[in-house]
Amino acid sequence: MPKRLRPYLLTFDADGKPTGLHADRYEFWLYHQVRKRFQSGELYLDDSLQYRHFSDELVSVDEKADALAQMDTPLLRQPVDAQLDALAAELQAQWPVFNRELKQGKLIHLAKRGTRQSQARGYAAPSYLKS
Repeated sequence: MPKRLRPYLLTFDADGKPTGLHADRYEFWLYHQVRKRFQSGELYLDDSLQYRHFSDELVSVDEKADALAQMDTPLLRQPVDAQLDALAAELQAQWPVFNRELKQGKLIHLAKRGTRQSQARGYAAPSYLKS
């Protein structure tokens, strides 16, 4: 029990020694701790879908090839380096298009503030921000 919560959860005698427990407060604190531990993964339930152990989600090395074959996803058959190279090339091809449309003012959801470009919050940029 945290030291800072002892005055709220325990009852004390005149000498300052703990004599009892505020059962309702302690129960509330305990349930709160259990909930936090479930959400963080510190606690788990074997028969639960939401709060099961992380290792239950993992596939063993022996079963990995079978699991990938069953998924039939072409992206998973390519090496990671090849995927990253393809994504980098695609991004490099999209930058000139983005810059051109930005200079032409086609990207109305972006507003220019001084020398910085920033995203507007779901509304058209005010007239004083448009150049």
